[in-house]
Amino acid sequence: MQKITLILVLFLLCCVVESARAQSSAEFLSVKARYGKISTVAGSGADDNCNDWSTFYEGGTATIADLSVPHMAVADFAGNIYIADKEAHAIRKVDLNGKIHTVAGNGARGVSSGPGVATSMPLKEPNGVYLLPNGTFYLLETDDFCDGAPITGGTIRKVTPDGMMTTVVSDPALWAGRALWVSPDESTILYGSGNILKKWTAAGGIENFSTGYVVLGNIDEAPDGSFLVTDRNGNRVWRVQADGTGKTPVAGNGLESGGGSGQLATSVALFEVRGVAVQENGGFFVCTHKGGQVWYIDTSGYIWLFINGDTSKSTHGGDGFPPSSTVKTISEPRAIALSPNGDLLITENDKGYIRRVTNIAVQPKIVRQEFVPGTGFVVEWTSHREASYTVERSADLSTWAGVPVSASQGSTTIFTDENTDPSTLYFYRVRENN
Repeated sequence: MQKITLILVLFLLCCVVESARAQSSAEFLSVKARYGKISTVAGSGADDNCNDWSTFYEGGTATIADLSVPHMAVADFAGNIYIADKEAHAIRKVDLNGKIHTVAGNGARGVSSGPGVATSMPLKEPNGVYLLPNGTFYLLETDDFCDGAPITGGTIRKVTPDGMMTTVVSDPALWAGRALWVSPDESTILYGSGNILKKWTAAGGIENFSTGYVVLGNIDEAPDGSFLVTDRNGNRVWRVQADGTGKTPVAGNGLESGGGSGQLATSVALFEVRGVAVQENGGFFVCTHKGGQVWYIDTSGYIWLFINGDTSKSTHGGDGFPPSSTVKTISEPRAIALSPNGDLLITENDKGYIRRVTNIAVQPKIVRQEFVPGTGFVVEWTSHREASYTVERSADLSTWAGVPVSASQGSTTIFTDENTDPSTLYFYRVRENN
């Protein structure tokens, strides 16, 4: 009897596991359906020397410019892309016309005393970049230099929309810095320094926030306020409590090989997992530098292969192919980020490319957003067909709230938000109701 009961329990457990996996598979299929083709948006791959930048590239087509071991790319609300061009000691911006411009760094490696004009001051291996909704961005400098210069610590700098740069954090003990996160009110900064995730506040200065890693990769905030942190040399992804009091492994088993798609994320090897990008539902993408892959970890904790790249250092191809293509499209991805419009940006390869996987989910596109005195914020969007829409508002691109709508949306394409404070910079998004 006991044997029969045990068999029945095991059978029921198997059913539960298979049901969970089936639900996870459905979630991943819906994620895959949102993405179209892969394209290159910056980088020519001409060489992988230390500093390949030339003034010839300034203002030119971004895919002709030679990037110098870029380490991070993020996009703003309008779609401009900011790139940490590490070994060229600069931050580049790719505008909506595909032209590339320098927005920080003068091309020389050095320590800036500041404050000053960002493009007239030297930088030191900018390894990370974090963008705020108002156009301000922060950059993380290190001493990880390909010519073997002495290590003297690192800094975090702030560049405002008027192009002025100031130093916010100076940490003589910073090494191998990659992760960078800034709170919406800019009062708190988290950043990686080797095997320690550190925290800076104006009142408390620098302190250890989370420890026990091998060498950190990147960081992103989850919807619940916790942080997902990649331990590159530990081959794991950790969830760190919002207050830093504890951490839990959520992906990777610490090994360099083994496991595969459709398994529990903590049972699969993630060889030098480096980039992480969290979706609004809590699912997240990661990329493995040595593994050459991009994975999706769903909300149930299962892992799915999104892009199967190459372990070869210089592979680059597959523009125009979908992520699921068997063509080897990427190699050595070192960072990934989700754009506000849902596009996935991938920074890959020592030769330096920024790739984009386009979000093709049908959503209305905002074409005008402005404050009209005496009226309020006016939002205009293109509607694809007769449908109903939900309008949401945010001051930080993190927390969104529905805006009261008095009239039926239908085919309406203009909405006026009368209950807003003109002193606050609001962002809007319009979603087509299912």
